[in-house]
Amino acid sequence: MQMATTLTFCIGCCNPINPLANTVTYPIGLPHFWQRTGLPSLISHPKTMTQRYLKTCFSLLIEQKQAINLNNSSCVIHKDKAKIMEGYGPQTQPSQSDAQQGGIAWIPGATTVGVVCKDGIILAAEKRVSYGFYIASKGGKKVFKITPNIGAACAGLMSDMQVLVRDVEANANLFSMDVGRKISVRAAAKLMSNILFNRHMAPLITQTIVGGIDDDGPSLWVLDVLGSVLPDEYAVVGSGTEIAIAVIEEGYRKDLTVAEAKGLVTRAIKTAISRDTMSGDGIDLLIITKQGATEESIKF
Repeated sequence: MQMATTLTFCIGCCNPINPLANTVTYPIGLPHFWQRTGLPSLISHPKTMTQRYLKTCFSLLIEQKQAINLNNSSCVIHKDKAKIMEGYGPQTQPSQSDAQQGGIAWIPGATTVGVVCKDGIILAAEKRVSYGFYIASKGGKKVFKITPNIGAACAGLMSDMQVLVRDVEANANLFSMDVGRKISVRAAAKLMSNILFNRHMAPLITQTIVGGIDDDGPSLWVLDVLGSVLPDEYAVVGSGTEIAIAVIEEGYRKDLTVAEAKGLVTRAIKTAISRDTMSGDGIDLLIITKQGATEESIKF
């Protein structure tokens, strides 16, 4: 019976360490390391290691039921780098105390809302782009128009949400030219779901709300990073979810007009901003009705 291998990755030097081999460090890319782990050797030098490639390696190791540790200070090659990285701790969701001590609370925050009203759809998100305690931008755009009658609002990595929306927009336009009719909201959500699921080994880090109007009326769909797609009448994603959803649930009605829904969404995001440090700096709205889509922005 083969003993399970525990691999420890030092992010400071991008090297895996095998404690069962007397802390011998196997640099990424060397053939004997890949023979021991069974992982594909796709790169030849540690400095070319990317975050997305690490995700792929970790997923394969999990499938092989091998234990993984990160940022261990037992790195025998770069002890100084390993010590620097110690503050980042294990790659798990940090608690509030961990984040205050310099943990890895680098996942960007957001408060993103979608609401179905009787004569349209409203998608909205605040503008702040934050990485942990650092505000990278005060003018980030997280609400996108995919077609004249369909939009998306996202929470997550800006690069990933931009790539995802561009991909869906291009495929939606190709569908319209090929079939001769506009893509439905449900089909657009399913298209996005397929794209996300096909990337599940190296996922796009974004939660998405897709909404719009078609022949079936207004509809709203919520997607996670792996492509799960769920219909709903209202939805909130991002770090301000717990605060904003309470306001939405308290004030939502199926017969809301666009004006009433806009006021509700604005109040929900402002409430989240007042308590969530990773959200703020204004609100972007996409209002979709039968007359088309209108973009608005609120600064404060």
